[in-house]
Amino acid sequence: MTDGLVLSTGAALMLGLAFGAGTCSIVCLPLLGPALVGRGGGRAAAWLTVGAFSLGRLLGYTGIAAAAGLAGQAMAVESPWLMRLFTGLGCMLVGLVILVRAGRRSAGCGDKGSSTVRIMRPMADTGRQRRAVASGSFAMGLGMAFSPCAPLGTVVFAAAALGSVAGGAMLGMAFGAGATVIPALLFGLGVSSVAWRLRLHLAGQRVLLERLAGGFLVLLGCALLMGCVRL
Repeated sequence: MTDGLVLSTGAALMLGLAFGAGTCSIVCLPLLGPALVGRGGGRAAAWLTVGAFSLGRLLGYTGIAAAAGLAGQAMAVESPWLMRLFTGLGCMLVGLVILVRAGRRSAGCGDKGSSTVRIMRPMADTGRQRRAVASGSFAMGLGMAFSPCAPLGTVVFAAAALGSVAGGAMLGMAFGAGATVIPALLFGLGVSSVAWRLRLHLAGQRVLLERLAGGFLVLLGCALLMGCVRL
């Protein structure tokens, strides 16, 4: 068993809160920002994206700490390679959905994008598109959980010292809850509102805005998979 740090679930939660209130929110911006701007769809669509992303991170942190507790040692479970894989594929999937929606709108029914009502009631996603966005957002969040960071390293060492799957999972879940709650509120309420206002202001260029957001996510996903970009 690894000798070292003893960490309570309360301390892990506070550690996650401090992490989530700092650099974590900034790192999530290139992923969730374009997704919220490109998708539109109001509060429900925004929370689908943000909620799936947050759930992916929470389960990722829980699994990582549980694995360390099972092994009884601080394994190299924080993996930049897995981060690039899941986050890159998730980015590409969400970006492609946005591009498909933009294509449907462009080829569609004479929507010139000038009406406020059309902004507030955008073209509805199909069930397949909603599932794809949720899956892509979940993958992005799961990938971010594998990004090496000092606070997570502390939780992993403490989980390894416990030598318990359940104990490690509790530490990871507490850390994940703290790390995701502030970014979820920030993006679900603040950034999504800014994205809605941006789409309203640029109503006549809605298709272009969606293509730019979707294209950015696809390119970012490719760059992450190729290791050209680090988050």
